[in-house]
Amino acid sequence: MKFAPLLFLIMTFLAPIEAWSQTSWLPADIRLDTGGQPLNKESNDPQMASSGNRVYVVWTDSRDYSDIYFNYSSDNGRHWQTPDLKINHSIGANAYSPAIACSGANVYVVWTDNRDSLTGHNIYFNYSTDGGVHWQDEDIRIDHGSGVADSRNPKICTVDNHIYVFWDDDRGGSTDNIYFNRSSDAGLTWEGADTQIDAFSGPSPVPAYLQVGCTASQVYAVWRGSLSGSLNIYANHSLDNGASWPQAQRIDTPGGPSTGCTSPALSCSATHAFAVWQDERNGSRDIYFNRFTVSSASWQISDTHIDHVPDGSNAYTPQVACSGTSVCIIWSDNRNGNDDIYANHSSDNGANWQGSDTRVDLGTAAGDSGSWGPRICMSGSNVYAVWDDLRNGAEDIYFNLSANGGADWRSFDTRLDSGDPPGEHDSKYSQISCSPTSVYVVWVDFRQPFPEFDIYFNALLEAHPIANELPIAMISGSSTYCLPPKTVSLDGSGSYDSDGSVAVYSWQLTAKPIGSAAALSAGDASAVTFSADLAGRYVVTLQVQDNLGAWSAVTSATVTVSAGDPPGLAIQGLRKQERAWIIRKDYVELTLSTTPPASDCVLAISGYRLLRRQGQGPWVTIKEIALEEFTLQSNILILIITDKFLEKNAAYTYRLAALDANGQEAAATEITL
Repeated sequence: MKFAPLLFLIMTFLAPIEAWSQTSWLPADIRLDTGGQPLNKESNDPQMASSGNRVYVVWTDSRDYSDIYFNYSSDNGRHWQTPDLKINHSIGANAYSPAIACSGANVYVVWTDNRDSLTGHNIYFNYSTDGGVHWQDEDIRIDHGSGVADSRNPKICTVDNHIYVFWDDDRGGSTDNIYFNRSSDAGLTWEGADTQIDAFSGPSPVPAYLQVGCTASQVYAVWRGSLSGSLNIYANHSLDNGASWPQAQRIDTPGGPSTGCTSPALSCSATHAFAVWQDERNGSRDIYFNRFTVSSASWQISDTHIDHVPDGSNAYTPQVACSGTSVCIIWSDNRNGNDDIYANHSSDNGANWQGSDTRVDLGTAAGDSGSWGPRICMSGSNVYAVWDDLRNGAEDIYFNLSANGGADWRSFDTRLDSGDPPGEHDSKYSQISCSPTSVYVVWVDFRQPFPEFDIYFNALLEAHPIANELPIAMISGSSTYCLPPKTVSLDGSGSYDSDGSVAVYSWQLTAKPIGSAAALSAGDASAVTFSADLAGRYVVTLQVQDNLGAWSAVTSATVTVSAGDPPGLAIQGLRKQERAWIIRKDYVELTLSTTPPASDCVLAISGYRLLRRQGQGPWVTIKEIALEEFTLQSNILILIITDKFLEKNAAYTYRLAALDANGQEAAATEITL
């Protein structure tokens, strides 16, 4: 983008963005754990999912024992249910570590539960099909380990009616593995056996910090693995809705030394999965990145160092989000003294990154106070970030946003835990979710006297994305060609995006002559070619996507391929008589001529044919004529032929035809004598 248009966009849209924080956040934050009295009760570990105007939050709650509680809003977080709802049906057992996912009004919750054994834990599941109003009368156990095995720390994601659940499991012995189960009917039924997905060539590293994601038919998991003191990042994937999994693989540059990796995070799109983590290979802590490409079913051979923290400083706890071809990574680092929040972004699916990081917590001087635990989400070109912040004394929840994929951030941040004075009580462990029109944030809040802590919520409403101008697809190249087979070249590099850049080209050959074997050389390059093997009409379309994921309208180019123009043909004839003994016989003297066409596109002619018929009778070939039989006279090919022994007074028609390479008539002319 050129400087002047960029300045115009900033002038046009910056004021409305800043107004959001002043007018569109809820008037006050909202307590969600409404069923218990604020006394000696712990509500912890909130997890959130959203779909449209529905927001769902689940957490661990100790008001009775250790249970899973839930609340929901159907109006973008403005109003919530009182009281909240207990999800699990165990009594006197520990239920904790919930995870939540949703698809419209279908809500799925999974958690760790020890109802079946005093020494072991299992994974349990429940679901609602009406937006959280009603839940199943019985919980469903997901894992199939023995009663004494420990199955813990579940993660969940969903696409349509497919639900995928992962967890840590020590059924194989003294160390954990990662197991997986799935439902393909919105939670009604599950696989009869679990699948271990961290199987590795050689000893399997002990997993921790599991993160998962899914989109379309792709399912992903990343984790930190510990093996003989080496901490590395591992991953696995399924491209068939979890039906099959290959061996797990190390993705922090396999073959390298022990790198002290931890805290992985994951995000995925239809074409890629993106993993980030904290890495100590350089002595201090840095942020590293790798990406999985669906089309090649592979991770990059080498990972990428993301942050630009000076030697001796540390960057940690990264998070990643994506939208279209944009990827944004956020983390904490201490380059300025106390921790600040920094971000970097890519507009081409992680192939290239900014040459410098961008600070996000802009309400204080750099390094003035501690900011950590960032969380991030993306919707279109908008990136939203929250974190825990010590600028006021105790921890508060702060928020900032970027309107261009993470390249630039608003000049100030906003405090969200607005129900008590700044810095008076701790608010921490924030989570964030967003839609095209709203942003939702939930956290643990300590404003009640110790040891009470509760779940609080705030929402940015009507967070309309900044208008992203659609890119324009342009095709250049010749529209007419002539056989024999030609290579047709079309160029889309003239496509443009007025407020960004073109990131993806999508070409299609949508029409071609029947029988043609023509195919595009590449469907995702800026220029394409194809071989026009038959005469006729070829139609090629181009659609481009900008760096923020918006697609252009489809434009098309029609290429007409001609077999060539045939030569001009003429017949002149004179009917004569000759005496054969005492009988007079008619004969015809014909002058045949052919001239080249006026155009440069000349049909290849294999020969000529002279035919005759009497009256309306059938045509009879009287001569196949080769090209070399003609004599060139003043740029005209001439051939004189005599046809004898004709019947007297009978009418004869002569036809001169030019034949194409297949021996078919390409042009013809006639004369009647």
